[in-house]
Amino acid sequence: MSVVDLNRTMFFRTKFDVRDVNGGDVLWKVVLQVREWVRRKALRSGYSIPLDPRVWTSIKNSGKLQAEGADVSLDSCFHKDGDNCSWACRLVENVDLRDGTAPRQWVTEVGFEGWGLSEGSLSIVLSYGDRPGFIGPLQDEPEDSVPNLVKNLLSDHSIRSSISGIDLRERLIRVNDGTLAETLSIITKEDREVPVVLVCCSGDGAVPVSPELLSETLSANALVYYADDPAYVRKLNDELGRVGMECYLGAVRVYAARPHPGNLSDYLRHRYIPSSELERRGGPWLVSMLRKAIAQDVSIWQSMVRIEDVRRLNRESYRRREIEEIRLQYLGNQDKILEDMIGYEDQIEELLAEQEALERRVKESEATNAALRAKCDAFEGALNSRKNSSVVNDEVRSLLQTAKKIDCKTVGKLIVLLFPNRIDFTKRGWKSLEDCCTNPLVLWQALYDMCVVLQPLYVDKPGENVGKLFRQKSAFEISRESAQTRSNPALMKQRDDVYDGKPIAIERHLKSGTGNPGSGTFVRVYYDTVGDRIIVGECAKHLDTITTSSL
Repeated sequence: MSVVDLNRTMFFRTKFDVRDVNGGDVLWKVVLQVREWVRRKALRSGYSIPLDPRVWTSIKNSGKLQAEGADVSLDSCFHKDGDNCSWACRLVENVDLRDGTAPRQWVTEVGFEGWGLSEGSLSIVLSYGDRPGFIGPLQDEPEDSVPNLVKNLLSDHSIRSSISGIDLRERLIRVNDGTLAETLSIITKEDREVPVVLVCCSGDGAVPVSPELLSETLSANALVYYADDPAYVRKLNDELGRVGMECYLGAVRVYAARPHPGNLSDYLRHRYIPSSELERRGGPWLVSMLRKAIAQDVSIWQSMVRIEDVRRLNRESYRRREIEEIRLQYLGNQDKILEDMIGYEDQIEELLAEQEALERRVKESEATNAALRAKCDAFEGALNSRKNSSVVNDEVRSLLQTAKKIDCKTVGKLIVLLFPNRIDFTKRGWKSLEDCCTNPLVLWQALYDMCVVLQPLYVDKPGENVGKLFRQKSAFEISRESAQTRSNPALMKQRDDVYDGKPIAIERHLKSGTGNPGSGTFVRVYYDTVGDRIIVGECAKHLDTITTSSL
């Protein structure tokens, strides 16, 4: 990933294997599909590009072309190593609507790694970015879609597209007697490189999201299986339940690549979206969320073959050929020169290794923010079912200690993400996090104790002295306002709040030992309980009491 990549937004990505069904040159067929795709784009947009086969033969073997009538260019690079080859091309389209909005640049990258003439691995990435430093409005965000280049390749009957041997033309499967065994086999296939999305109907046979829309949106990035008969949902779970991978009525489960059925910790990688969440958020939310997580994953930039990689391979091959030619020239009668050249070759290898190490460090430095976001995302999937474990607390505390830009509002989002059934914030509560001066690490511990210690006390031991029981297990205290404060309507009005359209009173509060509101260890979390959940309404300040108002 380069600095340029950080200024662009990922629009769509995919990676799959391709094979010419007739044993021909599969790379040439990919190049022809790129040519047809660019030709249609030019026709729609009113510009022209060269279509001469000789031009596109040069594109296959490393070349460039420039469109006429538009700021559009394409360049490519090819590397051959015995029976294997690497090829990459990059189409750059600069779009200026001339309506006062920022010019936008679209970049399409195609990478190919071939093994033999007729087979290889294909990567396609589309991204866009607005002109840096432009002062003014931006162009509208593009609507989600699958690039026609991907659609055309998947529908080309002379090319077999697959992942882990799975034919991508069969990426939408309805579970029935004829496909039940195959569905179970694919879900538990340990060398499967593509995610599987399983959609289970509710008791009345209705599916929570359109499988067709889901498959169309994710394209070659996932296989979609759906059961629209409750009987088949039960049959699936009879087998999947044996390895902890079940998916119940009305739910959706995303099975990650390379599963390890039977491994107790592996099931955490396979995200489960229950029917209650789907009913609350809706099918469009699921489709959008999965597209962003699967079809817009920026990590592909670190694994795909890019044009810079192919050029580097060519430079390295050229240097090695030069060294070998010189070595052969003096072989037999120039022992001293031979030794010098061998030493020179070793130095070249060391320099290349040093160069690659420097490039890796640069990429790691540029991807620091992305790595932190990925680490937070990992908490969602890997820690979701271990919410009462001290491991969760230790790992989040470690994240907060190492991350430099995590604020109190991010802590609030993380605690709700991990404990959605135990805690939530009112609109006022979320706003207070923006003004909260408490150290994020201290705030995390306070909210964590409320979820892991306090909430179970309210649920399991109603009527008991919750404050006393909580104090036995936490460094914080639970308190209520004094009788004088409660009898003052003006002061109590500060504790009125609204959650889910209904009034609540945030009189109860968690507090720290320090009384200095300016200290990073000062904590006041005012809350009420609604059902089994703790609802937080204020975190940023000490609300007035009869004592403070008289000072």
